[in-house]
Order: sequence, then structure tokens, then C-alpha cells
Amino acid sequence: MQASHKAPIHQNSAFSKKVDEAALLSPIHSLVPSEAGEVVCNTVQLSAGMSMQWCTLHCSNAVLHEGTLLPIATLTDHWEEPMLCIYHSANGRFSFADAVEGLDGEEMMFGGKECLITYTQERHALLCMEATKGKVELSTLILSKSLLLELLDSNYAMLLLDGLQVSSAPSAHLHALPPHVTKLLEPPQQSPSPNLPNLPLDSLACLTLQVRVLDYLAALLQMVLHRAEHEKNAATLSERIEHLHSTLMQYEGKIPPLQELAKRYNLSVRTLQTAFVARYGSTIGAYITRYRLEQAHRKLLESDLPMKIISRNLGYSHVNHFITAFSRHFGYSPGSVRKTASPKKGNS
Repeated sequence: MQASHKAPIHQNSAFSKKVDEAALLSPIHSLVPSEAGEVVCNTVQLSAGMSMQWCTLHCSNAVLHEGTLLPIATLTDHWEEPMLCIYHSANGRFSFADAVEGLDGEEMMFGGKECLITYTQERHALLCMEATKGKVELSTLILSKSLLLELLDSNYAMLLLDGLQVSSAPSAHLHALPPHVTKLLEPPQQSPSPNLPNLPLDSLACLTLQVRVLDYLAALLQMVLHRAEHEKNAATLSERIEHLHSTLMQYEGKIPPLQELAKRYNLSVRTLQTAFVARYGSTIGAYITRYRLEQAHRKLLESDLPMKIISRNLGYSHVNHFITAFSRHFGYSPGSVRKTASPKKGNS
């Protein structure tokens, strides 16, 4: 694309803070031809190791068809330490491909409920957007590893990175985040507070943004901790259900009532039954009945055990109940199986 077609990137002075040469972000190089639309970016360095960036895009309906993937910008940065970068758009779809070794230019689509989260010490990325009607906004939060360690302490910082599946650099992952979390990254409103009329707008805005970033980190960490606890409980539940299954497979005679089984495993009857169905595809009673009838079928073929003993071992109070259940399940009687098997045993 010709350089003459590039639309300028506008810096909004109301939300720009003076930064020194150690600024986190390099200038964005726009790739949008002027006839295709306009890109306006606001970049703010809030503190050492913390920056936010918003890009607003207006597509020209006369030039682009809806759904066309439009190159927006190249993002080129090299940092002294790994950076956690979170990209979010509530009303657009974006493509991100980073050529950094380890990410290898893999294209990742995000937008709506899904955020893109990367953890890397440099980026050489191409950012594209699906053309759509109206205004589209992209928010990006950049946090340094050292700042994360300072704000959260090392244990929580690593727990956060692990929970986001970006614990080693370089790495990238898509995450579906709750609306109450992603809302904290939306572009701020440029309006002064009536309670602090004497503060300059840019100072107030930066202070407000810092608070929002801290709120965002707290919400993100809370979400990760909640998911970890849920996964731990799910793993514990899964282990208990597997233990129950193993126990029932070895159980002879009538199995205990569901209430007793639930009490043994410290679960409600509903949770026990629901978890068993999710793991094995049927209720406990139906599963055990099917398993035992299949075992009975095998014993009728392979042994001379009397039908009365087989039915008793399977938990049936009367052999007639066993015959009825067997016939209903297989479509033929256990006696017919025994007759079929007898000649084979006689020839052996």
C-alpha cells in the first residue's frame, strides 16, 4: 500500500500525558487509505510500566464491503521486560498476527466477548479489522511484568498469568471475559468531575484511568481465582464420581440407595446423579442395571452357574425379576442364551 494513502494518526491532547524517552509504546503506523476510512488513536502512559491505548475507526461504506478484512496498523515495539497486553473491542472484530518468534505470525481473531491477551517482550504485529458500518473502538492495556509484581506480589501475579494461559513469553491466548470486566477497558468519557473543578482535565483523566486499571486488574484476578476454585471443585467431584463408579462395578447384590451413596461422598443426591450422568451418560440405576445384565449374559454363555445364583449376585430379590429385566433389555430370555451355550460347553 502506498505511503501517500496512509491516514494520519491523531493524538488527542486531552488524554495525552507527557512521557519521557522510556515511553512504553512506539508510534502506530496506520495502513488505512484515506478513502477507506479514518483511524484516530489516543495513547496514554499512566505510570512507569502502565499504558492504555484506544483506537477509533470509521469505515467508508462507499469503498469497503461489510466483512472485508482491512489492514489497520502495524504495531512494532521492543521492551526491556515482558509486557502483558490485553486487546478488547466491544463492537468490532479484529485480526492480530505477530511475527515474533514463538508466535510465528499466527492469525488470531477477537472481538465481542473475546479478548486477545499476549505476554511478550516485543511485538511486530499486523492489526486488521472486519469492515463494518459505524464506529468501531479498540482498547489496549499494556502492563509490565515488574509493575504486575509490584501491584499483586509475585504469587498473585504468576497466578494471574497462569490463569490467563500466558505464563511464559512469548505467548498469546484468546479469553472470553465477563462484560463487567471488559467494560473497564472501554474508552473514557472526556468530562471533568464537578467535585474536582480545579484539577486540569488531563491530570484528572489520568488519575481516573489509573483507578480503572486497578479495578480491572482486581476483577481479572478475581475471575481467575474463581475459575481456579471451580476447576478444583470440579476435579474433586470428578474424582469422587470415578471412585463411586469403581466401587459400584465391584459391588455384588443390591446397591445402596442414592441417599446413602450421596451421604458417603458428601454430595446432594441431585449433584451425585447429575455428575454421574455427565460422566457416564446415564443415571446410576440405569448404568448399573445395563452393566450387570451384560455381565449376566457373559456368565450364561461362559459358566454353568445356576440362573438363581446369577440373579442373586446381581441384586435381584427373585429370579423372575431377573428374567423379566434380562428379556426387556436384550429382547430374548436368559434361558435361550443358556440353551445356545450348552452345546458349546458340551463340546469343550
